[in-house]
Amino acid sequence: MKDIIVAAFVGERFLLLRHLFREKGTVYTTFVPFAAACIIYKIVFHMSYRIVAVIYGRPDWGFLNPTYRLLAALVMKSVDGVVYSSEAETASLVVRFAKRKINIPPVLIDPKEWESWDQSAPVTLPALRGKKLVGIIGPFVGTNELAIDYLERHVKEFLEDIVFVLVGSYDRNKHRATEKLVFVGYRKDDFMGIIKSLNCVLIPRIVTTGSPMTKMVVAMAAGVPVVTNTSEGMNIKPGRDAIVGKLEELPRLTNELLSSPEKAKLLGANGRKFVKENYLTETHMERLTSFLMPQET
Repeated sequence: MKDIIVAAFVGERFLLLRHLFREKGTVYTTFVPFAAACIIYKIVFHMSYRIVAVIYGRPDWGFLNPTYRLLAALVMKSVDGVVYSSEAETASLVVRFAKRKINIPPVLIDPKEWESWDQSAPVTLPALRGKKLVGIIGPFVGTNELAIDYLERHVKEFLEDIVFVLVGSYDRNKHRATEKLVFVGYRKDDFMGIIKSLNCVLIPRIVTTGSPMTKMVVAMAAGVPVVTNTSEGMNIKPGRDAIVGKLEELPRLTNELLSSPEKAKLLGANGRKFVKENYLTETHMERLTSFLMPQET
């Protein structure tokens, strides 16, 4: 079997690949910027190596640059395979040229982490007993702060007995708790327990940059129903795995969901099943192994 050189064009967080590299002695990894990857490719062009390109990134990491795209397209046509992340929306601009390609979700849960989450018990919030708890997952920095602004503008459109629980770090000098907005910060030890205590998680995507996938996967893994205005990068079925609507519809959709406990329970169960089937590391390990190391003929 030929050795493999893997050049990561953008980012270094492809954890599934790193896990596989630790297991396979025939894999060499080169996590380098795109330009260096091109140089490495030229150096080994006439050698008996398989070369697999890895794309993990966002538009502001270079894909919108025409020169960058041209170089990427040339390399895509020549390498033996391309591994790319569904979160890299603009990856489609270059992976279309690849001879072989595989899409791996950028958010994956290790089986041990899943087991740990399973064992987490809901954390009771005594001061909020009798309230319907709608979670918003942070951290509330940068564009994520827009979620707080959204709640403050639309809070009156939600049911009176709803209280928003903001889970994640935040600027204590800028944001203060109110009767309707409760900040619990981020505590690793009881993070999942707090998520499990919620009646639903609301994920309003205010801007088009970034992806809410991680927040959706975490909430759904906890069996908590999700209401959102985006499911980009996730092959979910709206209405079965999560409630998906327009941004302006989120208050109404949240109210309707929390007025139907049986529907919320079923939605949470379906979401958890979806994550378990699609976002566990072991689910994609066999696919990736087969892709990187196809049987020699």
